[in-house]
Amino acid sequence: MNEYSLLVGMGASLAILRVVQNVPRWQAARWANAGLWVLLGSLIGARLVFVVCYGGYFQAHLLETIMIWHGGFSWFGALLGGLISLFAIARIWHVGFSKLADGLVPMIPPLAVTIWMGCWAWGIAYGPLTSPNSFWGIPTWDESGVSANRLPLQLLAAFTLLIYCFWLEASEKNFRKEGQKAALMLLGLSVNLLIFMPLRADPAPGWLGVRLDVWAAIAFFIPSLAVFLLIQRRRAEQNSTLVHGKET
Repeated sequence: MNEYSLLVGMGASLAILRVVQNVPRWQAARWANAGLWVLLGSLIGARLVFVVCYGGYFQAHLLETIMIWHGGFSWFGALLGGLISLFAIARIWHVGFSKLADGLVPMIPPLAVTIWMGCWAWGIAYGPLTSPNSFWGIPTWDESGVSANRLPLQLLAAFTLLIYCFWLEASEKNFRKEGQKAALMLLGLSVNLLIFMPLRADPAPGWLGVRLDVWAAIAFFIPSLAVFLLIQRRRAEQNSTLVHGKET
């Protein structure tokens, strides 16, 4: 758990740093506090959803529910907890949700990438076994501490997500609609999860023969795509109104 905790802790610290780098200095403390509340909400959500998914075990070991230092978190629960925290902060601050999401979205890249790397170091969310002669397999730990040549799923997921985040940062000057950056980030993250979750070979609960992680990825992708398309539509309508206004 040490490597995982260290990497995720580094990701959380970088997440707060990225947020305060993008706001005026006099607002840095306020935005840093908002980021910390989002992290807390994500932590609580991640643990709660994990406990629900493994309810049978935790009913028999009720005290372990609060033993978060033993591990056991759900990425989908983390996203839900973070979104709920965002809504709460937006209400308390009396600001638009889209504006707040754009301000805190820089937290996602360092957190997501370090979580994938932490999974690799800890031996979870690993890929399927590869043949001994395959060039794409690398030694990877599993949850029992056994190393074997596997598809480097965690590394591929972290690398592709990092490339996408670099592209998003480079394209930021083209964003004209409030919430567009956050929508694109969530859409890219959901696509990343939708691609790599079905490739996981570690044991996990399922439903109808499909991993719950995959169902969660689908459930996350659909609203992410819907929000992105809605923002794009509103942007197109706004541009059309401006063009027609100039013509008249």
